[in-house]
Amino acid sequence: MRIVIDSKLRIPIDARVLANGAANGTLVATASSSNPTRAQAIKDTGADVLLLPKARNGTGIDISRLLQVLGRRGIRSVLVEGGKAIITSLLKARAVDRLVVVIAPKIVGQGTEAIGELGITKLEKALTFSSVKIRTLGQDIIFDARLKRN
Repeated sequence: MRIVIDSKLRIPIDARVLANGAANGTLVATASSSNPTRAQAIKDTGADVLLLPKARNGTGIDISRLLQVLGRRGIRSVLVEGGKAIITSLLKARAVDRLVVVIAPKIVGQGTEAIGELGITKLEKALTFSSVKIRTLGQDIIFDARLKRN
């Protein structure tokens, strides 16, 4: 099952994940405050739209609630491909068991942050790993680690 998290329903109706029958089996999770007309247009493509409360900090959706709903649907494992916002949300919710990061060996200066503010202010509260594997794939470096449950 594909799950698209889009708190404001900005996904284009003609996006590959929705077009040409691809929407069947796709769940679009969005904030309950999203535009109902837009939600219906997405449903009309064949996708399922799940309305969820906003996150406590007001950005995005409540990730813990999404995972609860997925669990009730029998989904026990989720592979997430995403950017800073979704990665930060999942880490904050302590909903990550494994982290796989692909690092391109290129220096561009300050670059883009991969993880946002987690609210961790003391080193002893930092997220740590129970196991770490590092390997290369072509020129890329693969960091594959299991998070330790604190």
